Formats: sequence, structure tokens, C-alpha cells
Amino acid sequence: MTAHPAWYVVQVAPNMESSAQSNLTRQRYQVKHLKCIERRIRSGRPIDWIAPLFPGYIFVSLTPNQPWGEIIRTKHVTDILKADGEPAPLPSDVAEGWLGRADCTGLIGFARRRYALGTRLKVTGGPFESHVGSFDGLDSDGRLGILFTVMGRQCRVPVDEAQIEAA
Repeated sequence: MTAHPAWYVVQVAPNMESSAQSNLTRQRYQVKHLKCIERRIRSGRPIDWIAPLFPGYIFVSLTPNQPWGEIIRTKHVTDILKADGEPAPLPSDVAEGWLGRADCTGLIGFARRRYALGTRLKVTGGPFESHVGSFDGLDSDGRLGILFTVMGRQCRVPVDEAQIEAA
């Protein structure tokens, strides 16, 4: 009976995620380096920047009985997340949740549609269903920030993209 592979968290040297990924891929490991797009200001202008989603960490797929010492000895790898001295696999729901959202380059696309700040959006589900508010950017979890006027005050509420439409 063949054991099913699981994903493991591998710690790498600072800013060496791509290098460690290349080194492990050359050794025929299946590796994911998750990235996201951040909005940064460069020379006074906003730009989209590809940044690690989990700086200092990548993910490697292993079967439970596969030797892992070779991974630790790989250049730019510093450790593998362990429990009781043995590599600890990611729970399958966590692995599917994060790794399943990534494209073939490891890029996680939080918001697929782009909205200009101030765009009027209508909530189609959840506790704010049928309310209309203004787009106020993305939060760190990739949810859309919507500004609503509640009792005369502006209130920012995070909303999943699947629960909105243009007003």
C-alpha cells in the first residue's frame, strides 16, 4: 500500500525562497513557494510587487516514509517544521486551502477583479447583504474592504469578493 504524500513547511534563509525552491526542484522534490501581489509605492508611483506570502518558508511534498535529511542539507534550507523531532505534515485542509489557491508559479490571486478606490459595490451575501458601500482596498487576508455609513459614521468591513457585485 502506497502512502499518500503530504505537504511540509520548510524554513529557508532570509530572502532565499526562490533559490531554495530551485535547489529542491533540481533534487526532484515537488515544491511550492507561495507569493502574492502587494501594492507598493516606488518613486512616488504605486506598483504591483510580487512578494512571498509566507516570508522565509516554502512547502515540500513528501510521503510519510520518505527520507527528509536531504532536504535539510539543501543549500538555503535551514529547517523543516517538526513535532516531537519528526517533520510535521500540514493538515490536509490547510494545505488544500493555501496550496490549492496558487497557480503554477505559486502566485495566490486574492482579488481577481480590480476596483478603483471609491467604487460603489453591493454586498450579495452575509450579514451586510443588500448594503451598498465604497471599495477601500484589500486587507492582509485578501478580502475587500468596504466602507459603509452606519449611524452617521464610516465603518470599514472586510467582505469576501464572492459576496459583492458592482452597484
